Amino acid sequence: MLVRRRNSFLDATLYLRSLHPEITLNGITAFLYIAENPGINIVELSKICGFNMPTASRVARALGPEGVEGSLPPYLGLVDVFLNPDDPRGRVLSISDHGREICSKLDTFIQQASPIAARP
Repeated sequence: MLVRRRNSFLDATLYLRSLHPEITLNGITAFLYIAENPGINIVELSKICGFNMPTASRVARALGPEGVEGSLPPYLGLVDVFLNPDDPRGRVLSISDHGREICSKLDTFIQQASPIAARP
C-alpha cells in the first residue's frame, strides 16, 4: 500500500499565496527548487523546472527584491540573485532571509502532515 503525506504541498502553496497573493505556480515551483538547490543558475533552473529560458529568467527576477537591477514585479524578495563567479554573464540564485523564514514554515507543514493511504 502506497502511503504519502497529505496536503503538505497544498498547505505550502496556500501559505505562500497568503503571504504573496501575486505569486504564480511557476514562482512557487521555482522557489521550492531554489530552496533545495542553493547556488543554482538560470539554465539549471529552467531544466529542473521544465521552463524555457525566458520563463525561468522572468520567474527568478520576480522572486527577487525590489531595487535590484533586473528585478521584475511583483518583487517578492524570496530569492537573492548574484553574479555567477564562474560566468560573469550569468546569475546564481539562493533563498533570501525572508525566503528562509518561509522555508522553515514549509518544513513544519511537511512534518505535521498526516499520512494517508493511496487507493490501489
